Amino acid sequence: MKKTKAQIGRILKRPSQPSRQLTSFPDLLKEAASRGDRFAPNLIKCSDSEIQVGLQEVRSDYKSKLKKHPGAYKAVMGLFFEALAQAVLINKDEEPWLVARAIRYSVIAQNHMLLAWLWLPQDVRVLYAECSKFVGVNKRLWEKACAGSFAVARFTDACLQFKYRVRVAHPDHDLHRKIDLFFNPLIDRGGPLCVQVKSHAKIKGAQFTLLRNKPRQSDGSRAEYNLRLDVWNGVERFNRANNTTWLPLIVLVGLDGLASKSLYDAHVIRDLRLFVEALRAGSRDPLKAESDDLNFEQRIA
Repeated sequence: MKKTKAQIGRILKRPSQPSRQLTSFPDLLKEAASRGDRFAPNLIKCSDSEIQVGLQEVRSDYKSKLKKHPGAYKAVMGLFFEALAQAVLINKDEEPWLVARAIRYSVIAQNHMLLAWLWLPQDVRVLYAECSKFVGVNKRLWEKACAGSFAVARFTDACLQFKYRVRVAHPDHDLHRKIDLFFNPLIDRGGPLCVQVKSHAKIKGAQFTLLRNKPRQSDGSRAEYNLRLDVWNGVERFNRANNTTWLPLIVLVGLDGLASKSLYDAHVIRDLRLFVEALRAGSRDPLKAESDDLNFEQRIA
């Protein structure tokens, strides 16, 4: 069990006080994007140990510069890893092993960005979201990264409103097990849920699908079935590796008000409350596979 606890990541919390804005923040973002782009050739010409040393130097440098600004540190590191990943992914004919490594760095970027959204003041979040205008990253890929990580942050913020325990998953769980977060709304009644969060431009609030059984092809559209099957299979791999029986939860989060970068969304908070209430009102042990899936798309959309 100790191994499982070590693998499920850090507990997410709000900072004791939001990061103060740095006058040098835009310059640090420019530097981080450039540094990530310049680091990319090392993935080919350096050994794994040399790459890790180089990455640790980057982390140490920005930690020393941003010791009193944890949100800004996470934002800068998120941009560094995203620029590093983009330097590879922008070329469509790269070798598969290099693409796989770049995708992993993109996931690491998302984890840093999640904490940046949670810890930065709102006006700085807006600047961060729009930084592709003045730093050297691809605008489309940056906006995609922002939308995905912000959806996770908005759901996490709603969980923290209710003081639910949330842990960010290790990047390898995201890549290979389709898990963004571990979320335990019923801490006295079973293990946590393995959460995959997706942003969705056409919904308001949040939609929840708790998978208690392997998805069937008749469940929804082809895209919905593929998503549910990927998440189900990923969480099954996690359970086999860790001797657990935790269930997958897919959360679609609307991006209403995305331009303002406000984490607070009354619709998401309402929908989360309704979902947890439905869990509590369900079976004696609602987090076990003993009934049909819980799909809240029609009920609370």
